Amino acid sequence: MLSVDKKTKINPVLVVGMGPGGLVSAIELVKKGTPVVVLENKEHFTRIQRVEVDEQTKKYLEKLKGSPMTDADKLFWGDQHIDGKLNNENGTVQIKDIQTYLFNKLEEFSNGANDRVSILKGREFQLKSIDPQSQNVIVKTDKVDLAFEVSHIIAGDGARRGTIELVNQKATDEEQKVSYEALPIQVRQQEVGTIY
Repeated sequence: MLSVDKKTKINPVLVVGMGPGGLVSAIELVKKGTPVVVLENKEHFTRIQRVEVDEQTKKYLEKLKGSPMTDADKLFWGDQHIDGKLNNENGTVQIKDIQTYLFNKLEEFSNGANDRVSILKGREFQLKSIDPQSQNVIVKTDKVDLAFEVSHIIAGDGARRGTIELVNQKATDEEQKVSYEALPIQVRQQEVGTIY
């Protein structure tokens, strides 16, 4: 499950966090045939903030639609749900609706990817350790610790920044340490934001 892809001999990419950015990263990696482990310690998507979806994001979401539409597509794009809101100039969408759709699409893509995708979702999965030198990762579970080597890590855990803190704990020199820099392109608001 959490090992080198037998066909490609490539270690998986670890995607930490199932926000829109982490889920899109995982979907794009799976579509390219890259082995992926997706880790999210929350059981459910709960982000109720409303966001305006820009044209680029809308086009990306539309490209994910199946032909014929799958159950996930019907749920997200149905007349009673997102499509009407996305076409409304002043309409907004809750982030959890976008997350749910992206997660459902990741599961659909995963079905054709056999053993190249592992989704670890729930409170029982906690990222415990990252060694930047060996690229070994330990995920703590209720039963055992899962240890595996990764090729890359995508820290999609947002404001929690726990992934980067774990990398920095084991970094032996300043060049290996990761820092955050605020980007001026997205102003966060309490009730409405913008997805770029």
